[in-house]
Amino acid sequence: MKFVFVILLIAIRSLVFSQKNSEQALSPLHPVDTIKTEIQLNKLMDTLNCGYWKTGDYTLYIKLQPFLESLQMDYSGLTKTMNTIKNDSVNFNRYHVYAARYLKTIHQLKNVENTVDLRQVVLYLGPENAERNKGNSVEVELFVRNTMEYGKAAVFYKNQRVFKLTKRTVKDYVMSNIKIYFEDDSNYAFSYFGYINW
Repeated sequence: MKFVFVILLIAIRSLVFSQKNSEQALSPLHPVDTIKTEIQLNKLMDTLNCGYWKTGDYTLYIKLQPFLESLQMDYSGLTKTMNTIKNDSVNFNRYHVYAARYLKTIHQLKNVENTVDLRQVVLYLGPENAERNKGNSVEVELFVRNTMEYGKAAVFYKNQRVFKLTKRTVKDYVMSNIKIYFEDDSNYAFSYFGYINW
């Protein structure tokens, strides 16, 4: 009976740990490896014809043209899918809504003359959602983050341009917790979970 009680106590403690420290690794397992790499950012990139993503003390600028090209490829994929499922009216209508969102975003971004706040872009897959219609698209954030990780972004930290960031990956037995930051890992631009380490 004591054994069952101890196991139950450990399980409850680990659940409370994960809820209180949601910004830290959610796994109660100890880290097994920490890897730090540098992200070298583009020193020549200007901020004209860019979209920007503000997060905390960071403002990240990415060129709009590659973003538009990516959106056009996604839109093309959606329309091809619509052509293959035109006899399935439920799925066809669903994909039609997704494609319309992408097309609207493409037209909006093509008409930008200087810079645009990418948090205002409404872009998502799924049924109409009032909260997601406000912007802060996960899809856009992922594109911005990936572009920055490849060094193809201009990054400002506390209004000063920086040319390198640190990417810290903490691995445990289950998954990786990744943070990207300039000086202090508690003041990060991005924090996300990476690969499952199985």
